[in-house]
Amino acid sequence: MVAHAGNHLTFAWLPCGGNETASSRLRCIEMHEELCRRGYESSIGLTVKHNVLVIQKRLDDEAITLARKVAWRYDKVLVFDIDDFFDAPLYVRNVKRLAHLADIVTTATPEQAEFLYKTVSRCGGIEGKTVVIENPIDYGLKVPISRDHSSSEFLRVVWFGFSENIPYDILNAISLWKGIKLTVITDKIPDIQQRLNVQCNLVAWEYDSFIQNITNNDVALLSHHGSVITNAKSANKMSTAIMCGLPVIASNTPDYFRLASKCGVKEYLFESIEEVQHLLVLLKHPEIRNEYLSKAQHAITDQYSITELCDTFLAKIQEVSEAKNSRPLYYSTVGLCGLVNSLLRR
Repeated sequence: MVAHAGNHLTFAWLPCGGNETASSRLRCIEMHEELCRRGYESSIGLTVKHNVLVIQKRLDDEAITLARKVAWRYDKVLVFDIDDFFDAPLYVRNVKRLAHLADIVTTATPEQAEFLYKTVSRCGGIEGKTVVIENPIDYGLKVPISRDHSSSEFLRVVWFGFSENIPYDILNAISLWKGIKLTVITDKIPDIQQRLNVQCNLVAWEYDSFIQNITNNDVALLSHHGSVITNAKSANKMSTAIMCGLPVIASNTPDYFRLASKCGVKEYLFESIEEVQHLLVLLKHPEIRNEYLSKAQHAITDQYSITELCDTFLAKIQEVSEAKNSRPLYYSTVGLCGLVNSLLRR
């Protein structure tokens, strides 16, 4: 698409995956497509002559080499996006390298930003260049799916996500409750069946069929559980389910609390199996499910649209770009020093 007058920024994105990778959809592809709609030149990969390079969660040698080439350029902006963390030494070392080379570091929640500060603190702070960009609505949904919930014999409950995040204790408990039909949408289905105590409907996750599969259910159950890293995750699955016409009950963890509060449904957060049971009994009533959605769907579209989030992203890019261009000698010198320090830390 031809750039509008004044759209001097051009973007190249290096995602860690494609549409099959949730973080790449949410952190790169959605933003890239919104920029194209606005008339900016933007490409996935290096096909556009860019002055903004966004490296999304890639920590390989190619990404680090490109980052070093861009870091000292006063006429370019380097963005490092990171929304997943692991405790492997090489992973941590490369996160530090890219975080210090980048002009801007973006992440999905304040808790992830705080974790990142602690991860790189021994090499100097990055607080001043870190920006929280929340995850947008997923699966290309621009308007919520309208559903009129009605009475039925069973309440169809769905959990979806990566298999390593399955809350087996919760799912094994609720699948035994009367009047509940449980579905799990995930990967590695043969391995999962062995860990579930009872039969449930296991559905293989696929991007193209996900919307159809999730809308066959009445309520979504979601949980961030376990480590500090897991509890810092984004609530994007909650916004997805609500947009698909499913009320959500979720663990009372930071970003689920944040989203539920914005939607006026924080009473549907749980901290125990007993609270899960209470909430599911409540949501067996279709009028309560419809009331939930009448509040929550409007809030999601207002506050998590890619339009709003792109405005925040562009404002930060513009700010840094103007600062670097106004002081080219300073930024070239600082960038070169940073490059030398990065090479010395190898």
